[in-house]
Amino acid sequence: KMFFDVKDVGSRERDDRVPHRVNPAMVLTGNASDANQYALYLVDERACLVALLGEPRYLSMAPDVLRIDIEDARTSPEVRQLAKAVAKNDGLDPTNLKQCAVMAVITTYKSQRFVPAPPVEVRDDGTQVTWFRGSLAKFANLQDGVAPSSQEWNKAVAEALGKADKELIESKAKGAVANGGHAPGTTDDSIYCSGSQHPLRLSRRWLPSEFNALAAAAEIGARAG
Repeated sequence: KMFFDVKDVGSRERDDRVPHRVNPAMVLTGNASDANQYALYLVDERACLVALLGEPRYLSMAPDVLRIDIEDARTSPEVRQLAKAVAKNDGLDPTNLKQCAVMAVITTYKSQRFVPAPPVEVRDDGTQVTWFRGSLAKFANLQDGVAPSSQEWNKAVAEALGKADKELIESKAKGAVANGGHAPGTTDDSIYCSGSQHPLRLSRRWLPSEFNALAAAAEIGARAG
């Protein structure tokens, strides 16, 4: 299920110079009625590691949680044909292939700052399909034909995010008052390394020479080969 991660003041990715910027967050619900339209990319595996180390808050990668319905109307012919070719190469019967899995970015935690993305399609069987561009346009009450990143688009998205931010702050304040000054429940983003008080990210990509220089400065014995 797609949510929009509305950044709070102090979070690492919040930049008030670009108030229209927002990241999608995919939450695993275990509900087959929650569906999303993805774009698939063919990349060098090293790019995945670089991307993972720089992911926005709470996000990670998993190789087998994203299930693609091969025969769904929104699945492109290219993806369908590639999946069947891979199945045949693996000794499987491609004519019986209905689903496959790909690596995808998912959230490891459902933040209190996540706002549900409106579906772009609701099917007769109850399936609700989200799509980042289309769902963001609905979230911002944009009409069809408004180009992403245009002045009109950015202004509307920024206003919608600002409204959501205000509502989240007000909701948290009401909850704290109702609970004697404490946030409701036991969950709190601040206990994780991606909350508003974000710590230094030590996991990053270093060249051997860069790490060795840091190790020498830290006066530790570890060295990269």
